[in-house]
Amino acid sequence: DAVRREWAFTYRVDEAPRVLLQGVIDCCFLEGGAWVLLDYKTEAHELEPEALAQYRAQLEYYRRALVEVTGLPVKECLLCLVMQRKIIDVSRETTM
Repeated sequence: DAVRREWAFTYRVDEAPRVLLQGVIDCCFLEGGAWVLLDYKTEAHELEPEALAQYRAQLEYYRRALVEVTGLPVKECLLCLVMQRKIIDVSRETTM
């Protein structure tokens, strides 16, 4: 339905400590009224668990920001490891 690339955002995190988060969502698109969030990584990760551990928090904040900015849910969060040609669905790893 809609595709956004390199979408800059600012999101206030009200948890302690309160911070103002600025980021850029690599890509997201609407599918059936909910967002699919894609985050591309070009670094060489030998193990998927390393990538998940490193980027889990980032994707969760991006998910929260996307929901707050648009008012629409995020149904999938996908980590795209370009060098390994792998896509990891971390939707279950984040708080949906």
